[in-house]
Amino acid sequence: MDNKGYITVFMMMITAALISLVIAVMNIVDLSNAEAKLAIAVNCAESDIKAGYDRYIFDNYHILLIDSDFDGRKEGYLEERAEENLRNNLGESFSDIKVNLTDKTYIMDNDCAELKKQISDYFIYGLGDSVIDNILDKTKEESPLNEGVMEEIIDSADKESKKIEQKQSNDKNKKTDEKKSKEKDPRDSVKKYSDSGIADLLNPKGGSFHDYNVDKSLMPSINKKSFEDRIQVDRKFSDMDRFKEDALSGNEWTDGLKESAATLSYVSNTFNCFTDGDSPDKALNLEIEYLIAGKKNDKENFIAVINKIIVVRLGFNYGYIITDLDKVSKMSALAWELCALTPIAQPAVKYLLLGCWAYIESVADAYSLLRGNNVAYLKNKSNWKTDLSALTHLEDFCSSNDEKGLSYKEYLLILLTFHMDESYYRMLDIMQMNVNLNEERNGNYLYISNCITSFSLDVTANYKGKEIFISEDTGY
Repeated sequence: MDNKGYITVFMMMITAALISLVIAVMNIVDLSNAEAKLAIAVNCAESDIKAGYDRYIFDNYHILLIDSDFDGRKEGYLEERAEENLRNNLGESFSDIKVNLTDKTYIMDNDCAELKKQISDYFIYGLGDSVIDNILDKTKEESPLNEGVMEEIIDSADKESKKIEQKQSNDKNKKTDEKKSKEKDPRDSVKKYSDSGIADLLNPKGGSFHDYNVDKSLMPSINKKSFEDRIQVDRKFSDMDRFKEDALSGNEWTDGLKESAATLSYVSNTFNCFTDGDSPDKALNLEIEYLIAGKKNDKENFIAVINKIIVVRLGFNYGYIITDLDKVSKMSALAWELCALTPIAQPAVKYLLLGCWAYIESVADAYSLLRGNNVAYLKNKSNWKTDLSALTHLEDFCSSNDEKGLSYKEYLLILLTFHMDESYYRMLDIMQMNVNLNEERNGNYLYISNCITSFSLDVTANYKGKEIFISEDTGY
């Protein structure tokens, strides 16, 4: 009998223990299910926020970003929106739901790393084209002008001057002809132009410049110091060392094309330029030109870019003209005429006159490019266009098109390789200007500096008296 009582007590204890274990397991499972449910709900809340990407920027620039300011409602609105989403999905069993938006990655962080990543993805997934391959294919041959060639020219001029000086010394008893030359110096017609004067000379009638002026103080690029290149030409053509610097300043871009192929392809497909025609829905019509020059309006960007294209062409054209014996002979004779009083200067003047003629040819090249023609990458006797008076009749040189040559936009992409660091910020400038021009924002201005591409939601919620914490990160 006593044994039966012990057994009964023992069985009751076992049963109570099992029931406690089952209840504990059920609580653990219930809590685990609650955590899983909360995690799923948080994921849905993140997806809801990500679905609020700016549609205009994605449709036009293929970039996904979220305005954390959310039309002027500030960042707290995104947290309120996530909390409301969680309450709707979780039901009454969860209470005291609190959300913090943390670990935000802004589109401009780390030198626009997020923008660069999305541009790279755009290219990788086959949405880019082979524009850079086309340029590289057309420019396989190296420029005929380099540092070594220019040094040889300067050395040659120095040696010729010394020979003339020696001859003058030997002939010191001979009477020198002191009559000043009446021969026309082509440099006189070139140096009267300013950069804006050259641009006005080349601008086709009807070229579309928008009236928009960029307020740089509001733009993302205010955070990036601009690189002031010295790609310009001294149109006096009076100093060989300065001319050497000018003639070589447009070189060294081939490696830049290869390294930045994805970005350059993206720019070519996404942004407008002068020869694309008018885009009335855009703040600036000359967008690629803005990426290069960063000036406040279309006209100033046009002036800057056109003169840069002329510099790039100058090196190629000078590289050819110094090998053309007829042209060298003609400029040598003109130099003798111009240096009648100072013969020792003739060798240098000869090469500077050749540089002036190469510059005139480069202006004609730019004139043709702006009218939709391709210009031969390397020049020869058959495709050289100009005479020394060409600036007065440039319209005579715009009819020829070299199918194997480079186009205006391709030259812009070459120039952009000198400005890649700033260009990402200027792309964001253009996005900001155009989204505010075209998207209804109820009077609220979108600032790209507020835009994020990834974030975390830190969520705490009370479930049956127990606090649950979930942290989920997400991004594009």
